[in-house]
Amino acid sequence: MTLIKAKKVIGASVTKVTLHRETLGRRDMYHFPQLAKETAVSDEELLVYCNNLEKIRGDMEQRFRDMLELSVPAWVINPFKCDIQDVKCELQDEIINLHNDDEVKARFSQHEYGKFWILERGEYPAMWTEAELLLMAFPTSYLVERGFSAVMVLLTKYRNRLDITKRGDLRLYLTEMEPDVRNLAASHQAHPSH
Repeated sequence: MTLIKAKKVIGASVTKVTLHRETLGRRDMYHFPQLAKETAVSDEELLVYCNNLEKIRGDMEQRFRDMLELSVPAWVINPFKCDIQDVKCELQDEIINLHNDDEVKARFSQHEYGKFWILERGEYPAMWTEAELLLMAFPTSYLVERGFSAVMVLLTKYRNRLDITKRGDLRLYLTEMEPDVRNLAASHQAHPSH
């Protein structure tokens, strides 16, 4: 998940909550099928639901304000459809070179924008420097929570003296890599008897 994709998801979520509040306020229950099954929803109950949705929207806007205000230049998403006048002066030479490079156009059509910029980072270093900040992974709390869970597993009453910072145990719990046991075993010679 990049910052650009995270901005898209968060912006869409805020807009959906706003839309759901407005439609619910008009007694349109389309987005709330369980509520639509209720026979009689009072105006007071409807007002409580709408107020809660408004609070959710406000909380999301406050919590993700910097993400929602993130400016993504058009050239990062599609460098071939941007106007050169809209690009920063220090990037205009590179964007002109890019616009006139037919080989690069072909590569762009084969990849999504994130992979494209990684492939072209050496050819267009100034543009890569700007795009790189937007293409970095958006951190989530999932990895932190997974790390805490792994530490709790490692530090049982039987292993309470284990120094997890000096051993590879925590890294093994947190990695997605699967060891190739057959290859590892094949690379070690059996110890012959004396």
